[in-house]
Amino acid sequence: MMFCYYVLLLLQLFSVGLSSAQDQIECYNVNTTTNKMVDNFGRERYFHGINVVVKGPPWIPNTQKFSSDWSFTDEDMKLLNELGVNVVRLGMMWPGAEPVKDQFNETYFSIAKDIVNKAANYSINILLDMHQDVLSARFCGEGVPDWIIDPEVAKNFPEPLSRPYIVDNATGHPTSEDCAKHAWAEYYPTEATSAMFQQIYDNKNGLLDELKEFWVKVATEFQNFSNVVGYELINEPWAGDIYRDPLLAWPQVADKKNLAHVYDTLSTAIWNVDPCHNVFFESVTWDEWTVGFEAVPGGKGNEHRSVLSYHFYIPPDIEASVSFDYRMKDLKRLQCGGFLTEFSITSSNPSNVMDEANKHLQSWMAWDFKPYYDITGDSGSIWFSNGSINANVTALISRTYAQAVAGKTISMKYDSKTSTFVLSYVVTESCTSTITEIYLNEAQHYPGGFEVTISPSDAATWNKEDTNYITVTHKSVPAGMIIQVTVARK
Repeated sequence: MMFCYYVLLLLQLFSVGLSSAQDQIECYNVNTTTNKMVDNFGRERYFHGINVVVKGPPWIPNTQKFSSDWSFTDEDMKLLNELGVNVVRLGMMWPGAEPVKDQFNETYFSIAKDIVNKAANYSINILLDMHQDVLSARFCGEGVPDWIIDPEVAKNFPEPLSRPYIVDNATGHPTSEDCAKHAWAEYYPTEATSAMFQQIYDNKNGLLDELKEFWVKVATEFQNFSNVVGYELINEPWAGDIYRDPLLAWPQVADKKNLAHVYDTLSTAIWNVDPCHNVFFESVTWDEWTVGFEAVPGGKGNEHRSVLSYHFYIPPDIEASVSFDYRMKDLKRLQCGGFLTEFSITSSNPSNVMDEANKHLQSWMAWDFKPYYDITGDSGSIWFSNGSINANVTALISRTYAQAVAGKTISMKYDSKTSTFVLSYVVTESCTSTITEIYLNEAQHYPGGFEVTISPSDAATWNKEDTNYITVTHKSVPAGMIIQVTVARK
């Protein structure tokens, strides 16, 4: 009996230990009614961020020495914090994580975890992104390890675009000179690329199982990080074998036929290890109108930890207002969160995209922070090629916004000409915090100082917590009261 008592006591202590560890993890899950990410207090959370994706060896940025084209150091993170960046989409590159089948590169994971740890010191959250473009270096792109690619499928690349390229005998990769003959995106609809995507989707030779094991490893390594906002399953997935099934090229079809079951498989495997963090999922890139998914990954009951990731580029998109309107319809229908995870920060009118994001209360991440061996497209970055800062870009990124709202946000507006910011929100019973957090770049947008106006004036008070950061704390006001906060230049 005494032995049984001690066994029960140990089991209780063990379960308490597990519960305590889990209770310490804060996950930004989704309010399925408002489609907004919320924290443990029920505050709506908003993110402005940037992409950090290394598309070639060593598949991870230099964390030791600062440079304008390759690093992600404390100096970089300090700059991002000053610019109001509170999230980074970090490339979790499969070739770096598992260069040899069934042999994970623990050094790679150690460096990645160190990045996530350091980012927390600068109030930066991390989205771990299984980034790919055209799937493989064997197809003039990047994404999966070489051992995934079937040599018989790859040998006719890039037909029908052109005759097969001569490849390096050691790597099996085409030369950079051959790859440069066409724009990188033109390699997506080649027979080889399409067929290999389909092999993964169909789990031929266990390839989907391999991708699943990669994500299980990632989730295992990062499950205890509070500043991980989620795992993005596949960046910009291709439709599949459009030659075997031409209808896959039609918007929405591939989402239903190929991606839905793949996302079910991957998300279930992730949540078996890490039930807390969100899964980010993406449709094919030409779903200009509604996406084809009929449910979130894993099906009903997982809406609170599912976020639809979407991009905006012209082409294939047409107009920001149109794209956002359709994405909002998707979020309502799927009852999940939404996040603009890519758009060009140096395009002709990025401010318009940001304004539309504000209008629809959407978080965003711009492309991209630095060139980072960007073999498949370079939309510009914070730095010019000579290593100097692009002041136009930093001015765009550092716009004023609320990072946490203690209630339900009604509207958030920023005037890029006057730097006037107006936030309206309604106090709710479900939010247990009274503190709203606002970022503003004092040196960039308010060089002569700023003033804060609250309406009703007796409903809340504001305080400057640190350079570029203020809080607004509402008093014991009834649920349903609308509070408006205005930040303006003096």
